[in-house]
Amino acid sequence: MQVLGLCRFSYPALGGFQREHQTRGERQAYLYDTSRLIHRFRLFESLCLPSITSQTDRDFTFLILTGDDLPAWALDRLHGLVDDYPFIQVILEPPQDHRVIASRVINEYRRWAKPLCAQFRLDDDDAVHTDFVRRLKEKAINTAPLFPNDRKFAIDFSRGYAAQFTAQTISLSSVEKPFWTPALAAVFRKGSDKTIMSYSHHKLGQRMPWVNDTSEAMFIRSFHHDNDSAARGAHSALEPETIAIEQMPEVIKNFGTTVDKIKQIWTDDYAIVPAS
Repeated sequence: MQVLGLCRFSYPALGGFQREHQTRGERQAYLYDTSRLIHRFRLFESLCLPSITSQTDRDFTFLILTGDDLPAWALDRLHGLVDDYPFIQVILEPPQDHRVIASRVINEYRRWAKPLCAQFRLDDDDAVHTDFVRRLKEKAINTAPLFPNDRKFAIDFSRGYAAQFTAQTISLSSVEKPFWTPALAAVFRKGSDKTIMSYSHHKLGQRMPWVNDTSEAMFIRSFHHDNDSAARGAHSALEPETIAIEQMPEVIKNFGTTVDKIKQIWTDDYAIVPAS
């Protein structure tokens, strides 16, 4: 089978954001603001990227969709971070409807002869367990016979962590949230040209049969001032119980990183400021 992942990195889509802007120019100005991009790179390098590059099964494709007018310094940094990984592809596109362009990009990388194609979305500030791809393949192959007459089905690893962190503090809270975006996948049989972007993630269970696996914490979803879902109060999802600092290194290593690495990324002198 094939596994495809999609990440939108500050892509100036038409629609798809909960923060509203009056014009395309306003949205691009917001997304490409230097201080915001620096913040997004810190999140990307803390969570998303190490979780993808540390996958135990690297037979998958991870697509990073960004704007064709992303500032040059940011594009150079992005390529510098991912170009050593052949399973990661950076895709440059002009502003378009986010579902249309995302589905088109996914289908351009489909291996249409494969009986199953498992697809997942991952925001640039979230992470999946380093065993996610292997577990997803195993689950998809075992689940397909349960729905022989369905052209699509969903697999949700709905147990994970909500995260808030800076150089001074790292906070993780255990959560179990069905149909959050990270560690949620849609599996399509051969012949279907639908993609995971054809459906709203929180309504996926209404559009196809699905199975839920809570056996292990499989994602980290971050919350911060620039979190798009903060516009709708998603911070309320954080639980009051947090992981003890003594347990943090053991938890974080399952997502391809370390506490020390995260702290280094969030220091003021981290080499992320663009050259003048």
